Amino acid sequence: MNRHLQNSFVNTIIYSAGNILNKSIAFLLIPLYARFLSPSDYGMLEIFLITGNILFILCTLGIGSGFIRTFLFEAKTQQERNVAGATCFIFITVLSLAFVLALILLSKKMSFVFFDSPDYSVWFVIIFAMVFFQAGSLIPFQLYRAEKQSIRFVILNSVKFALILCCTIYFVVTRKMGIVGVLYAHCAGVFVIYLVNYIYFRPYLVPAFSFTVLKKMLRYGLPLIPGALALMIITSTDRILLAHFCDHHELGLYAMGFRFAMILELVLVNPFDQNWPAVHFSLAKEKDAAPTFAKIFTCYLLVGSFLCLGLILFTKVLIHTVTTPEYYRSYAVVPILVFAIFIRGMSSNLGVGIGISGRSEYYAIAVGVAAVLNIGLNVLFIPRFGMTGAAVATLLSFVCLQLVIFVFSYSLYPVKYEIKRILKIVFALCISLLLYFATSPDSILMNLVLIVSLCAIFILCLFVLGFFKKQEIERFTTMLGNRFKLRKDFIRSIL
Repeated sequence: MNRHLQNSFVNTIIYSAGNILNKSIAFLLIPLYARFLSPSDYGMLEIFLITGNILFILCTLGIGSGFIRTFLFEAKTQQERNVAGATCFIFITVLSLAFVLALILLSKKMSFVFFDSPDYSVWFVIIFAMVFFQAGSLIPFQLYRAEKQSIRFVILNSVKFALILCCTIYFVVTRKMGIVGVLYAHCAGVFVIYLVNYIYFRPYLVPAFSFTVLKKMLRYGLPLIPGALALMIITSTDRILLAHFCDHHELGLYAMGFRFAMILELVLVNPFDQNWPAVHFSLAKEKDAAPTFAKIFTCYLLVGSFLCLGLILFTKVLIHTVTTPEYYRSYAVVPILVFAIFIRGMSSNLGVGIGISGRSEYYAIAVGVAAVLNIGLNVLFIPRFGMTGAAVATLLSFVCLQLVIFVFSYSLYPVKYEIKRILKIVFALCISLLLYFATSPDSILMNLVLIVSLCAIFILCLFVLGFFKKQEIERFTTMLGNRFKLRKDFIRSIL
C-alpha cells in the first residue's frame, strides 16, 4: 500500500469516527427534546431546521465543490490557491448576507405561510443568522478537506455539536425557553465555529477577487444544485406536507421516529458510502470486477438486513426508555423508515456503472424522477394515512430511485447480482419480522429476550436455506478459531 492510499485510508477512518461521534452527540438531544418539547413543538422545530437546510443550499450554490476542484486540480501555485479561497469566501459572504437581509424582510410572511401567525418571525430571523454563519464556515471546512486536515475538521465539527448540546441544556432545561432556546443553541454553536474558522482561514484572505476563477467554480458547482435540491425534496417534502395536511403534533411524532431510524445511517450507510469510492475505483481496474461487486452487494444486504432487524426490534424498547409516553406512537413509522434508509444506501453499489463511466448526470435524473414521485405520493397518502403515509411515500421514492439508478448503471456496466442468495436474505428477514409483529410483547424484558431470539432465528434461517457456502463457513470458523487461540495465549501469558 503506497503512501497516498495509506493517507486516504487514515483520513477515511478519522472522518468515520468523527461522524459517529457527532451523530452520537446529536442523539443525546433526543431524550432532552422528548422531555422538554411536546410533539407539536418538535414538529415546529423540524420546520425551522428544514428551512435552514434548504436556504444553506441556495446560499452556497454548490461553490464548495467547485472550490475543492480548483484548489486541488487547477491552482498551480499557493498564490492561486489563496485567490481561489478569498474569492469563494467573499462571494459566499456577500451572497448569503444579501440573501439573509432579503429574507428578514419576508420573515413575517414566512411565519404566516408556515404557522398562520406573525409571532414566529423572530424565530425565522434566528434561522437566517444561523444559515449565514454556516455558509461562512463552508470554505474553511472545504479547505481542511482539501489539505487533508481531517483531525481539525473532525475536532471543530465535534466542538460545534458539543456547544449546541451544552447551549441546548442551558436554554431549554435551565431557562425553559422551548423551541426558541433550541434555535439559539444551534445559532450559538455555529457562530463560535464561524469565528474559529475565520481565524484559521485568515492567511488565505488575500486582497484579491477573481471573476474568472469564480465562473469556473460556479460552472462546476451550479449543476450540482438541482440534484441536491431534488434529494432535499425527497427527505423534506414529507415533513412540510405533514404540517400542511395534518398538524405539528403528527409531524413531531414522525420526526422523532425518523431520528431513531437514522441510527442505521450512522452505523451502516455513512461508513459504507465513505469507504466505497476508494474500493470501487480501484476494483474497477481489475478484469473480473463485476462478480466481486455482486458479492459486495450481497454482503451489504446481509449485514444491513441483520442491522435493520436488530434496530426495528430494539427501537421500540429504546423509545419507551428515552422518551415520554406522548412520543411512543412514533414507533409506528420506524420499521418503514429503517427500510427506506437501508434502500437509500444501496445506490453506491447499484450505481457502480455510473461511477465508473463518470456519467454523473444519470444520478441527477434518477433523483429528479424520485423527487417528483415523492411529492405525488405524499400528496396522495398523507391526507389519508398521516405519518404512516409519509413514511410509505419515502420508502417507495427510494425504491424508485434505486431502480432508475440500476437501469442506467446496468446499461453502462452490467453486474449480475446473486439473486438466489438475495431472496434467501429477504425470506429470512420476513420470517423474523412476522414472528415479532405476531407476538409483540409489552414487557421490556420479554422484548429483549425476543430480540435476541429472532436475531438468532434470522441467522438459523440462512443456514437452513443454504445461504452460506462451505468455503465461507470454513473461513469463518478458521478466523474464529485463530482469534480464540490468540485470546487464550494472551490470557496464559498474563497468568
